[in-house]
Amino acid sequence: MADNKESKETKFKDLVSYSEPALRNNASIVEYCRTSMSALSGCTAGILGLTGLYGFAFYIFSVFVLWKKYTLSDINKSKD
Repeated sequence: MADNKESKETKFKDLVSYSEPALRNNASIVEYCRTSMSALSGCTAGILGLTGLYGFAFYIFSVFVLWKKYTLSDINKSKD
């Protein structure tokens, strides 16, 4: 009997609930960040006059750098 009671308690401790509106809001914020980073990278490549494969390579590189910078700043904020 004691084992059954302990297993029920651990089930409730492991139970995690999520708020659907909060998840939707977070998804829309992430999509906005992706769109903004893509637009910024594309505009920068255009201003620099990079076209073809050079422009595409610059775009991929800058999106990666901006994404990495964003995730590192997010990690540093969560440590505080």
